[in-house]
Amino acid sequence: MKKFFLYTLILALLLSACKPPDNNTNNDTNNDTVVPTATNTLEPTEEPTATTVPTNEPTEVPTDVPTPTPTIQAGPPPNTDNTFGPSADSFPDGYNPLNGMPVSNPDTLGYPAMLISVSNFPASARPQSGLSFTPMVYDMYIGEGMNRFLAVFYGSFPTPHTPIIGDCEINEEIIQYSDYIIGNQVWLDEIENGIQDPSELGVAGVCVDLLDANTGEILASTTTNSNGYYGFDLPEGAQVIIHVLQSAGYEYTVPFASEDEYKDSDVDQSTGKTEPIEMVAMHDFSRDAGLIFTGEQETTEDEGNYVSGFVWDDLNENGLQDEGEPGIAGIPVYLYRMGKAGVIDSTATDIFGSYLFYEDIDPDRMYAVEFDPPLGYYYTSRVLTGDLTLNNDVNSSGKTEYFPPETLPGQAGTWDTGFFKLFGVGPVRSGRLPYIGLSTLYPGACLAFAGQYAPLNIPVCELVFTRPAGVTDINENFYSIDRLEYMTSILTPPADGVNYSGNVFDPTPPPNGIPIEEFYFVFNSINYNKWVHDPLAGGWLRYHDMADASGELYPSVDRITGKQLIFNNVIIIFNKHVVLNDIATIIDIPIKFGDSGQAWLFRDGYMYPGEWNTLAGEWENNTYQIRPFKFVDLDGNPIPLHPGNTWVHITTLNSCLMDRIHKPDKCYSPSSGPEEWYFRFNAPEY
Repeated sequence: MKKFFLYTLILALLLSACKPPDNNTNNDTNNDTVVPTATNTLEPTEEPTATTVPTNEPTEVPTDVPTPTPTIQAGPPPNTDNTFGPSADSFPDGYNPLNGMPVSNPDTLGYPAMLISVSNFPASARPQSGLSFTPMVYDMYIGEGMNRFLAVFYGSFPTPHTPIIGDCEINEEIIQYSDYIIGNQVWLDEIENGIQDPSELGVAGVCVDLLDANTGEILASTTTNSNGYYGFDLPEGAQVIIHVLQSAGYEYTVPFASEDEYKDSDVDQSTGKTEPIEMVAMHDFSRDAGLIFTGEQETTEDEGNYVSGFVWDDLNENGLQDEGEPGIAGIPVYLYRMGKAGVIDSTATDIFGSYLFYEDIDPDRMYAVEFDPPLGYYYTSRVLTGDLTLNNDVNSSGKTEYFPPETLPGQAGTWDTGFFKLFGVGPVRSGRLPYIGLSTLYPGACLAFAGQYAPLNIPVCELVFTRPAGVTDINENFYSIDRLEYMTSILTPPADGVNYSGNVFDPTPPPNGIPIEEFYFVFNSINYNKWVHDPLAGGWLRYHDMADASGELYPSVDRITGKQLIFNNVIIIFNKHVVLNDIATIIDIPIKFGDSGQAWLFRDGYMYPGEWNTLAGEWENNTYQIRPFKFVDLDGNPIPLHPGNTWVHITTLNSCLMDRIHKPDKCYSPSSGPEEWYFRFNAPEY
C-alpha cells in the first residue's frame, strides 16, 4: 500500500484583554544618537504612571566595524548592479519608490496610497492580515501599554493564496554558518515562465539535498521554511550539487529563463539538480528552483478499511466542490469512533487537500471526523441536494455525522469539508491622532479606520465596519481586498502627481554598521516582539508574544499567505509624544514639514545610527507637497535602505537600548551595547 505523506500546519492564536483607544505626539531635532536613563514603562493592565525625563548622552558612532557581506532581500531580488533613488526620476519605470521593487501593474503607482489602521490588541488580532503586501508599516504607542499599526498600501494589493506546501517538514530554524552560505528560494511559478515574478511566493516544506559534485554522496539535507528559503554552510573550494527533491503534485519549471541569476530557476527540469558548483569566498544566494503545481495525485487501489476525504477552498462559497477550486494542505483532521471517548487518531491533509486514516479501522464500527480550520478560514455552507459526493459534510461545529468506513480510499461517500476565507486587511480598528501627521506624508492618501473618538476630528475617507452580525470579537473587522482596490482607483492624485520618493535603495549595505543578528522591541513584559535576521531572505523575521506573560514568542504570519512576515528594513525613529488627557489614552505624535530626529536603521544584520526628516528638497519647494520620511546618515547623506518593505517603530525620546525585558536599570549605547538587545519603549510623561 502506498502511504500518503501527511503533516500538520499549526498557527497559534489566543485571546487577550481589550483596552480603550488613544493617540500620540511629535518630534524634537537631535543630530546625535542619544542614550537616555531608564524609566518605567506601562503594562496594558496597569494604571498609567508618570515617567521621569532622562538625561541624554550622545552615543559614539563606531568607525572600525568591518563592512558587512551583501545579502539578497526576500522575494525576487532586484538587479544588484542598480541603486535607485532618492529622486523619482532615478527609479526605473514600474518601480515603487517606497520599496525600490517592481510592481505587477505600473498604473497603480499613479494612484495615492491607502493607509489602514490595523489592530494589535486584544491579542486575538495576532497574527494580522495583509501586512506582507505593504511597503511600509508604522508601529506606534496608543496608551495603556498598547500599540497599533498604520499600514501603507501603495503600488500593489494583497493577493489571495490557498496554502501550497511540499511533502516534507517545514523548516523553522534560522541557518547557522561558519563559512559561506549557498542556497535561496524554492518558489511556485504560477505564471510558468521560469522567472520569479513579484506576486509569486515561496513553497514551504520542500526537501533539499546537498550532494558531493564528484561522488554524488549526500553531504547534508534540509527543507524550505515557510517562505520557501533553504541554505547550507560550506567552506571555500567545496564542489557540490544542489538537489531539490520533487514533491508529489509538482514539476520543475524551465531553468535559466532570465539574464538575472537571482530571478530564474537553476535546477534541471528532469532531475531537479543544479550543475556542479564550486564555492568561492562569498555567499551564493542565487540557487533558486521554480515549481509548477500539476495537481496530479497518486492514489492507492489496495483494498482494506479506510476513512478518507478532501478539504477544499470554496472560492465561490456555494458549499460545493467546483472545478478549479483547490485542496487545502496542512488542515488538522481528528478521527472519532462511536462508543469510544475522545479522539482516537489524527492527521493532516496532504498537498492536495486529501487525508487518509487506514490503521486499525474496524469495518464493523462507525466513525466521524472533525476538522480544524486555519486562521482566517470559515466553514462553507452545507448543501443537502444534488451530488452529495461534492458537498460539505460537516455540521456547524466542524464535525461529521458517524459513518461506516470505506473499502477503497477516495470512493463515493468520502467525508469532505470546504472552507472559505474572508480575504482582507486587518483587523481594522479606530483612528488615532498620529494618523493626521503620518497621512500628510502621503499627499492624496485615503485614511481607513473603524471609527474614532469624536472630538479628535481625524480626517477619514473610509470607515470600515465589516464585523459579522453576532460576532463579539472586535478583531473580526477586515477591509476587503476588492474594496481596497476600488477605493484606490477612485482617489484623486495631487495636482503635481503622486511622488513618494526621497529614499535610496541599494542591495549592498553601507560600511561601518554595528553587527546585530536579533533584537527585541519591548513596550512592556506582556507586549513585545522580536526581530531575527535571516541571511537567506535578506530581511528580518518577525515574532510576537500573545500578551499572556508566558514568555513564548510565535512567528508573525500573514493570515492571507500563511507565511511568516519578513521585513527588509526595520527602523526605530525617536519623536516627541504628547499626552492630551488625564488617563493617557489620547496621545499625539506631531509630524510636520521641516521636522527631523534620531533614527536607527536595521538591515542585513547590521544597525546604522542616523536621522529621519521631512525637510524640504527641490520637489517640496517647487510643489509645496511634503513627501514620506527621508532617512539619512549622521552627515546628512541618504542612507540606503535594502530593497523591500520597511517596518517603522515610532518611539519616545526617552526610550533606549537595554539588556532585559524586566526592570531594566541601565541604558546602553549601540556601539557598546549588551549581548542581547532589548529596545525598551518608555511611556511619555504626562
